[in-house]
Amino acid sequence: MVAAMAFSQGQIVLQDGDNIFVHNRLDTIMGRAKDGNFIYLPGGNIVLTTTLVINKSVHIYGAGHYPDSSAATSVTYISGSNIVIGEEGDGTTLTGFYFANEIALGTSTQDTVQFIDISRCNLANLRLGYTSGQRNSGQTNIRVAECVIRGVISGADAQFCLFENNIIEGSISYFTGNVSFVNNVFNYYYSAYDVFQSCTGIVVNNNIFARDSHGLTGSQLNNNIFTVNVVGAPGGTNIGDNNIGNQLLSDIFVNFDGSIFNYSLDYHLKEGSAGIGAATDGLDIGLYGGLNSYKPSAVPANPHIRYVNIPRQSTNGKLQVEVHAAAQDN
Repeated sequence: MVAAMAFSQGQIVLQDGDNIFVHNRLDTIMGRAKDGNFIYLPGGNIVLTTTLVINKSVHIYGAGHYPDSSAATSVTYISGSNIVIGEEGDGTTLTGFYFANEIALGTSTQDTVQFIDISRCNLANLRLGYTSGQRNSGQTNIRVAECVIRGVISGADAQFCLFENNIIEGSISYFTGNVSFVNNVFNYYYSAYDVFQSCTGIVVNNNIFARDSHGLTGSQLNNNIFTVNVVGAPGGTNIGDNNIGNQLLSDIFVNFDGSIFNYSLDYHLKEGSAGIGAATDGLDIGLYGGLNSYKPSAVPANPHIRYVNIPRQSTNGKLQVEVHAAAQDN
């Protein structure tokens, strides 16, 4: 109930075991946090006046970023400055919010950041190094799942990374091995360029390329779909099988024409789509295939508030608050 009331007041909740701290500024919350703490963000707009540096291993949950599933709380929208995860933030998880700007790993080129999990968020750019052009960063064990990434991904040669079931609209650069892209939809909007740039030695399986060819070298590509005028072959120094080329978007998706992401689009495979049952695991190609299918409306894994009613006036000195929440299976 403390958390529910905090949501209604637009407050942020820090949970440290049985102890609760409530405040309206995320930087203040971060200053109080300890390793392993949980931070619950309310719906509404949270403005970062300065760069938020995550320098502890924390687990941050928003109320979701799809309007249809966050009507009771509003979506969690974070704007203002960037978010940076430092090497003391190893093990941090971020889920369930819309972020207007960039998330980066490392407060300097010397930082080594690892075991980061970002899921069910809508992000601008994702930078796995201190700068967008950094190489050999030493970052490892990064997972990005069920996200919308509106901008670019700069890899900084991070190792042991998994990108699964995402919608990725920008280019992807600087990955060199031990990286997998599985069950994503690539919709790079600068159609004169390849999706992957300066990337080699990675695994790309069960994805849908909505606009262009991949641009990879020395990589494995299996069971991907490419749209019209793009052949379904790995090409060059790449290897792979069962890729499908020259497909119309109208034959692949229920409702997606290649435009930039909006919440009315439907990325499910259309009846008769070549991607149905055609993935490496016998499941579907694209967002709704694989072991970790894109969750409808990207609802966070923590109990989700569906309904809140807080009267304007008390009755006999008591405020009759009604909150309905739904547990989540995943």
